[in-house]
Amino acid sequence: MRLPDKFSTVSSDRWIVVTTIFDPTPDIKFMAEIPGWKLVVVGDTKTPKDWRHPNCEFLSLEDQRSLGFESESLVPEGSYARKTVGYLFAIAHGATVIYETDDDNRPLDNLKSFIIDPTMWGILYRGERLFNPYRHFGQPTLWPRGYPLGSVGEKPTSEYLLNHWKTPSIQQGVVNGDPDMDAIFRLTRKQTSSQLNVTFDVRAPPALVPAGVFSPFNSQNTLFLYDAFWALLIPASPTTRVCDIWRGYWAQRLLWEIGGNVGFFPPNAVQKRNVHSYLSDAKEETDLYFQTERLLNFLTKWRCGTGLTFFACVTQLSADMAHRNFWKERDARLTNLWIKDLVSLGYKEPQRICFGSLKDGAQHIPEEKLPNQTRLADHQVNLTFWAAEQTPPQIYSQVFNYPHYENLQFLETMYGMHFPHIVYCGANKDIFNTHAKILPKPLTFMEVDHNDGWFFQHCLIQVMKMQFRVDGYLFIGDDVLLNVWNIHKMPLNKLWVYRAPVVQLSKKPVGHRVEHPKLSVE
Repeated sequence: MRLPDKFSTVSSDRWIVVTTIFDPTPDIKFMAEIPGWKLVVVGDTKTPKDWRHPNCEFLSLEDQRSLGFESESLVPEGSYARKTVGYLFAIAHGATVIYETDDDNRPLDNLKSFIIDPTMWGILYRGERLFNPYRHFGQPTLWPRGYPLGSVGEKPTSEYLLNHWKTPSIQQGVVNGDPDMDAIFRLTRKQTSSQLNVTFDVRAPPALVPAGVFSPFNSQNTLFLYDAFWALLIPASPTTRVCDIWRGYWAQRLLWEIGGNVGFFPPNAVQKRNVHSYLSDAKEETDLYFQTERLLNFLTKWRCGTGLTFFACVTQLSADMAHRNFWKERDARLTNLWIKDLVSLGYKEPQRICFGSLKDGAQHIPEEKLPNQTRLADHQVNLTFWAAEQTPPQIYSQVFNYPHYENLQFLETMYGMHFPHIVYCGANKDIFNTHAKILPKPLTFMEVDHNDGWFFQHCLIQVMKMQFRVDGYLFIGDDVLLNVWNIHKMPLNKLWVYRAPVVQLSKKPVGHRVEHPKLSVE
């Protein structure tokens, strides 16, 4: 494919893709300066004709038509789906990682908190069918746009698996400020004249969503690794408030065919939404309210034919979704041309794995049925995780030398006000839950056998693998009492370990500090 001379020297392996109808916004100007990234801005009919800004590649409608992508012909003008041309442009110019967002979102950390490495330690959700990322990050009464309304009030599980996994192919960071919620929430729980200022738990660990479980993700703060570039396609026929959510559910089902999944990360962007009508949003979101449940039931039961290549599965699912009226036939044809464009650009088709051995209609895939490519370590740890609703300065980890869980209420009284994140670690989860249920709030618990305290450090290692976004760790045994009024004096960038010695040979203080630069969290 021959590209116009004006773009012939443009190249980068990391691209940001945005579409806009406004002059360069402050957030676009900010993203244009992020080190190591190139920004492509996709224009449309309402975009100023003289749009330009340093360090940005701007694609006018004329530019988009001149690129020679066959799928462009099926993307209407005045559509959010024009963003699709920007994805192909980035791939044509060397992209191995693509970050997509909107012109009113601003990354908080220059995109450094996403994970580019092929593998990672982390926690995998163990619930069935649905995952609410807002609840995971400390907002239990909120739900993202596209979450099935009939499931908003359901009590979810808080169970996770800690292990070494394949890094999520698609990574969504939750957004502080005015995050992506549907019009029903805004019309019923927000004053029209006020600006939302929602905060999520910035210290909580990322959450991976396994095969068999769905979670809505949008196009506003999302990173795609190379093996998921095929999933960037935005359908053209659904409304603007539906298209990226339908794209997300479609992509999740197809990720199961390549051993991939979606991961949600703590807040790494902030949004101040452009002013518009919530009633208009509600009208555009009608399919989200009344068709999401039907879509998820269809996707759960859908199977790709044995012997088909992965791209054949992609086109087959798009055609089946058109047949079931989730989108139009035009989007099935758009998918075919999109795949054709990817192949012409030299994009490598992901290898399909064996999947779908469960009976049709299965609602959940047990951990032993997860694709082999997903789980990379044989040893895994069961844990219960609850996020804090405020930003903690550090994480406090409590290990029980013996399950004296009757002391939970005293430990929470002493340390709860200082450490919003407390991980309790010990054996026998059932006994822990018996004592924990009398407390006014849920507790995070990791079930680890540390041999009556002899291997207490094993718990700390497992907690660190959860990848809390913290400045430091404080680790004590249940037989140690700290002077809580001195906690604020402890440097946050250290690993602090306090425990009672087996035999006290002198009158030296029981507590001691252990510093290890390689274990500190910056």
